[in-house]
Amino acid sequence: MINSKLINVLRTFSKSEMKEFEKFAASPYFNKGRNYLPFLKQITKFYPKFDNTRLTPEFLYSKLYPGKSFNKQIIWNLTSTMMNMVEDYLAISSARKNKFNRLKSIAEEYSNRRLVGYYLKTLNEMSKITDHGGIDKDYFRRKAEAENEMVKFHQMEDKQHLLCQNVLEEGKWRILYFLQDFERTICDLSSNAFMYNAAYDINIPAEFAKCLDLKRLINYAHEKNYQYVWLLEIFYSSIMTVMERSNTKHYFRLKELYEENRHHFTDYEKNKVLTTLSNYCSLRINDGDDSFRRELFEIGKIELKENLAFPEKSSSKITFIQILRNAVFFNEIEWAKNFVEENIHKLKASHQKSMYALANAFIYFRLKDHEKVLENLNRVKFIDVRDKLNVKSLLLRTYFEMRDINSLMYQIDSTRHFLNSNPSISEESKRNFLQFTLFVNRLMTKLDDCVKLDLELFRKEIESEKTLINKSWFYEQIDIMKKGAK
Repeated sequence: MINSKLINVLRTFSKSEMKEFEKFAASPYFNKGRNYLPFLKQITKFYPKFDNTRLTPEFLYSKLYPGKSFNKQIIWNLTSTMMNMVEDYLAISSARKNKFNRLKSIAEEYSNRRLVGYYLKTLNEMSKITDHGGIDKDYFRRKAEAENEMVKFHQMEDKQHLLCQNVLEEGKWRILYFLQDFERTICDLSSNAFMYNAAYDINIPAEFAKCLDLKRLINYAHEKNYQYVWLLEIFYSSIMTVMERSNTKHYFRLKELYEENRHHFTDYEKNKVLTTLSNYCSLRINDGDDSFRRELFEIGKIELKENLAFPEKSSSKITFIQILRNAVFFNEIEWAKNFVEENIHKLKASHQKSMYALANAFIYFRLKDHEKVLENLNRVKFIDVRDKLNVKSLLLRTYFEMRDINSLMYQIDSTRHFLNSNPSISEESKRNFLQFTLFVNRLMTKLDDCVKLDLELFRKEIESEKTLINKSWFYEQIDIMKKGAK
């Protein structure tokens, strides 16, 4: 019972929701004339955690039917019915929160009942609230559906000559809604391929993107002074950061468009554009272009300043570690420490201890406190493959700096085996990380016999390797080794 679906959902209820649900369950309209309150009241005695081991089907039955032999079927039926009521309650609560969808449902009923006057009045109310709250993920859908209902109204009144503009407007909003969703799909496919080696034998979205002539549409929109030409450009630039990754002009144009038009967006859409910019920076850094590291750090600061870095329902540990690593890279240690303390609680509860340890490992590595690096890395529990890559990178560099050759050799071998056997690592990431281990190994071989000329030649070789990760660390180690070289 403790981990049943019913209990897991009730755990998410606030106090006010729980009180409201009790009234809901007491209503004959929803409980079909049966009294389920005794069952619910027994369960809610364990609110809010519902983690007491006494919360079992047998215990509940004994409270509801004292002195009777336990009947599992009765408890199962009560639980199933209560779960159905919970879902009905959630559906109605959601409808209340979304005024547009509520009005649309009412309008459809008025239409079905041929109540023309009430239908038109409701449609006018729908149109008034479509602009409320700025451009979010459903803004253009609402606009299109409002126009579609007006088309139905004119058809109902047999006044087809009045619906021409509504048809045009509906088409315009549907195109924007499609592009908004399509742009998100293209960017997500790209980031998943890079981060988790997602493979697509048939990639219709990418092929469709190649066929789109959005540039021509944008030129037409400029000629006609279309009010959303800037948004078409945002969609286009965002898609092109994926389709033409080597062409940095799309990134800078997207960044410029965001800064000029951010006031039009809700936080959800702002976060989406900034995520696209961040992902592009990460890809460029992975390609060996370290100039985008500062870009990435500044985007992170913007996300923090505008309270966009950690959305309440989808706080990302990837964003957390990304911002932290960039702060450490630029040696902003106090900023990094404050960032960790102020934001660690915003992550998913089950991720906080592990990410706190990983963050501190990065900070202590920069401070050259190797023992504390290892101490914190031992506390990291791997949530996904990126965590393990971060840990292995830190271990390799830490053991090298400690001159712990045995541990370093073991980690090099372990890392290579991990990279070659894990299907969740993209070929690009695998290649770059294997190259990193190769150069760490080569640098290790120079420890016993440091020759300045050899080290300088090795430095130039590193400079020529565009995709080699942690270049600045190699330069630092070479400079240290040169001081004791022949």
